[in-house]
Amino acid sequence: MTERIQDYDKGFFAFTVRCELYKNGMKITEGVGHCNTKEKKYIKQDPYTLANTCLKMAKKRAQIDATLTVASLSEVFTQDIEDMQEYIQTERIETMTAEDAAKIKLSFGKYKNKTLKEVYQTQPDYLEWLVSQDRTEPVIKKAIQTMFDAVEQQKIRKAQQHLQQQEQQVNPQQEVRNDTEPTNEDFPMVKDEDLPFD
Repeated sequence: MTERIQDYDKGFFAFTVRCELYKNGMKITEGVGHCNTKEKKYIKQDPYTLANTCLKMAKKRAQIDATLTVASLSEVFTQDIEDMQEYIQTERIETMTAEDAAKIKLSFGKYKNKTLKEVYQTQPDYLEWLVSQDRTEPVIKKAIQTMFDAVEQQKIRKAQQHLQQQEQQVNPQQEVRNDTEPTNEDFPMVKDEDLPFD
């Protein structure tokens, strides 16, 4: 890691990582990757939950940068790229955001070629069914769960805002408390335009 910024007061986290590739003890090349919580894909999310995601993404970008540099040097870099697919899938799952998840397209079934966001807006219970199926790919399961979690967090935020507005209307002079737990009645519907993923 060549740079690390962890500002807990402002909720800003940034990491720059250098990846070095070696063969038989000799350095072949290196790659650099950076990620921070002000990137467009993360800006709508709680930055305090994204520090580890950003670190993993910076690491992933550095590894990809280094790998692409030597991918054409078959006499040096002998590992078949296909052998990396399992690793790439694991990294994709670990660093996935709600926005990433929403853009994934299904390659099967009645919603083939539709994004998960489009399916969510049309028939969310179909996504619940997919999660329950053993044959559903881990990436798809993770994506659907990530989207559902993001929507639940959005409902909680909207409910808390709703409670705060009610308290201000009743007691405009009283300081608004942030520790009030919303009940089921307080949860407003999350409309399509308010979904926490583009």
